[in-house]
This record gives sequence, C-alpha cells and structure tokens, in this order.
Amino acid sequence: MFSLNNLNPQVLLAKLAVVLVVVIGVYFYGHHTGYEVAQSANRAAMIEAQAQAEKQYKALEAKQNAQAADLQKQLDDARNNVQVREKIVKQFIDRPVYKNQCFDQQGLNELNDFIKHKGGHQ
Repeated sequence: MFSLNNLNPQVLLAKLAVVLVVVIGVYFYGHHTGYEVAQSANRAAMIEAQAQAEKQYKALEAKQNAQAADLQKQLDDARNNVQVREKIVKQFIDRPVYKNQCFDQQGLNELNDFIKHKGGHQ
C-alpha cells in the first residue's frame, strides 16, 4: 500500500488532498447537521412558547369576559333598583300627604288636589 521507499510527492499530495477533503466534508456535514438540530429545537421552543402565550391570552380573555358579565349584572341590578325607587317615590307623591291641623279644610283640599293633579306629574 504505502511504502516509504516509494515517496512520490504528487501521489502524497493527492492522498493528503483526499484526506483533507474528507475531513473538511465531515466537519461541514456535522456542522450543518448540528445547525439543523439546533434550528429544529429552536422551532420547537418557539412553538411551545407561542402555545403557552395563546393559552395565557385565552385565560385572560375568559377572566375579562367573566368580569364584564359581573359588572353588567351589577349595572342592571342598579338600574332596576333605581326604577323601583322611582316607582315607590311616585306612589308616595301621588297620595295626599298634608293632614296638619294648621290648614283649614279649604286650604287642605286645594293642596291635596294640587298634589293629585300637578304635583306628582312633573
């Protein structure tokens, strides 16, 4: 195969070139394969991070929707409470209220008629 007696510089350079090409090829193949593995791991990490962010966004959105529904319910309850108060107040105003002894009967009748017809329907 290889003998020291037969050292032809051209053959030796050719063999050295072949070995060098093989070594460089192996290096770049390994580097390229490692790069692809790193890129694949990076893509998987990005997908996982995106899925986690989407999950957190959906949880936050659901929480905000629940809070908005609670606030809407409280607002509706407050509006109903105001409507009930207005109806109760109108009922009190529509009735004759003044029955004091300071008024004479004619003044008392006029005041009660005013309350019945105009005072409660402003």
